[in-house]
Amino acid sequence: MRNDVVIITGDLPETMQMAELSLKALKHVFIAKIGNLNIGQLHYLKKLAEESGVVLQLGTGYKYCSAYNMMNEATLSAKIVEIKHQLTNSDDIFTQLANDFDFVTSLFNVGISKYNVRSWNNSENIPEKKERYRHCGLDPQSPDLLHCRLECDNGCVINVTIYTIDEGAPKLEIGVITSEMIYNVDIFGAIVKKQNRSGDAIENITLENYNEKNIYDYYMLNFEHAITNNLEALRIIDKQFQNIVVANSVIERIRHIL
Repeated sequence: MRNDVVIITGDLPETMQMAELSLKALKHVFIAKIGNLNIGQLHYLKKLAEESGVVLQLGTGYKYCSAYNMMNEATLSAKIVEIKHQLTNSDDIFTQLANDFDFVTSLFNVGISKYNVRSWNNSENIPEKKERYRHCGLDPQSPDLLHCRLECDNGCVINVTIYTIDEGAPKLEIGVITSEMIYNVDIFGAIVKKQNRSGDAIENITLENYNEKNIYDYYMLNFEHAITNNLEALRIIDKQFQNIVVANSVIERIRHIL
């Protein structure tokens, strides 16, 4: 890649310092993982990028996987979206919430106008679970069950349920209801079940396997386009940042409740 670009791939304690120094040196910056950055730091880096006339691209989770691409090509106009996201105890529930927000609001091109949140934390009464959180570098006060109801500016309603399990693998399932169709999507399994609302016949579609490298390549391609002032690529970056801001406002509300 070009020598005026800095790519930060790890979830590092030094991410903020590295990004700040790079932007001040007029380098375009790609941050693959933003788990160590708070919203204040992200706002600062965005402002710094704008002042320096360079591009700041953030990586957020699993957008651009095969299931995302298929639904995006179908240009779905969703009425109701249901997200069920199973995490392991080593996952940061707040980071995953931001990823979920970015995924669905980008996919359906909606803005969130109103939201309600409920969260539960069972680790406080289970010492070994509390210790596992600490061992993974997570806040023992973080919720292990979270539900958000999002109302969008076009009338779409999105329900997000995230929970942790003690043993097992992450799972992500998304249900979408439009005026004509019903979709049930296994993101990591790369399987789509499609049903026309005129009947109960279900079409099973197997997609290309979920692959983190392919997702990374899509982000990098958008990053390269943005550097050349491609307006669509720049719009995607701005929309992504708005999604992160909304997710963090929900997160701050949860932390206030806790």
